[in-house]
Amino acid sequence: MAKTPSKLINIATRHQLFLEGHKTHIANQFDPFLKQMVKSLEKRIATKQLTEFSRDRTEKLIAKLQEDISDIYKNYYGVWKDQIVDFAKYESEFEVKSLKQIVEFDFVAPSRKQLQSAVFMTPLNTKDYKGYLLKPFFEEWSERTIKKVGGIIRNGYTQGLTTPQIVREIKGTKGLKFADGQLARGKKDITLVTRTALQHTANEARQETWKENKDIVKSVRIVATLDDSTTAECRSRDGLIYPIGSGEFPPYHIGCRTTTAAVLDERYSFLDSNSTRAARNESGKVEYVPAKQSYYEWLKTQPDKVQEFALGKQRARLFRDGGISAERFRKINVGKDFQQISLDELRKLEPLAFEKAGL
Repeated sequence: MAKTPSKLINIATRHQLFLEGHKTHIANQFDPFLKQMVKSLEKRIATKQLTEFSRDRTEKLIAKLQEDISDIYKNYYGVWKDQIVDFAKYESEFEVKSLKQIVEFDFVAPSRKQLQSAVFMTPLNTKDYKGYLLKPFFEEWSERTIKKVGGIIRNGYTQGLTTPQIVREIKGTKGLKFADGQLARGKKDITLVTRTALQHTANEARQETWKENKDIVKSVRIVATLDDSTTAECRSRDGLIYPIGSGEFPPYHIGCRTTTAAVLDERYSFLDSNSTRAARNESGKVEYVPAKQSYYEWLKTQPDKVQEFALGKQRARLFRDGGISAERFRKINVGKDFQQISLDELRKLEPLAFEKAGL
């Protein structure tokens, strides 16, 4: 039977910790472009007395500023895209090295062109953005800031606000290190886009690598992050196995941290060990648990407050005191779309468990 060696799950979960840090690093590359937007704002508006402008003149000024910001986003996208492709190449090479730690084989790595195509031409499975390609995904989020900046100026003009008041709402205040301005909120949006895009990139780069080595790698195992912030849809997918290229692969939502690991041909089913996977305990410290332990098996071992933070108080009580196995809870906690079902729906499925838990 084909299986994922524990060591590969260990590598995948430890590598995910690195990936979370790398996401922050890449997102911070937006900062110089954010400064360019501030300069454009100051050039276009800060020196003007908007209260003296006609509505038509104000609209022209808004259009100019929005054009400036749009051009800055386009320039940033070029840098962002190159970083995404570089990262895809790195992830592919890392996966080859990982596989070589398990099996002595001359693994083949896909070309940079193959990886770029896979990453940018494979649609997202992300909730609310299912079917989006990366470029339109990026553009939709950047367009939010462009539209909101125009809306702030337009609304401020209508309300008779002073130019400094309007600029402050867009730029933010110095006392809060400008974190309260619309442009800073645009940075948060780009950070979420980047984190989601890099998770997509990592998983697609691995899949493209596995496609090149189908004589060894047969399927894909979903590996969720073990902590109390993991969503219901990711928790319930942990451990599921899909054929390469024909399943719903992460990211499953904005900011998703779920990763994947290779399932090797049954010839290598003897390859296993007492390996571990990373998890975060109640204090936030990383610890290591058995690699084959599923999300809900791990959650069964956690203190009440961790279970309650992850599931909510009533659902945690049912999970803890209802006599339901971890695997059974995984199956019934979500519907066919992997979205968490209501407690009333759960009660219909497990009435005795609710009674046992005193709910």
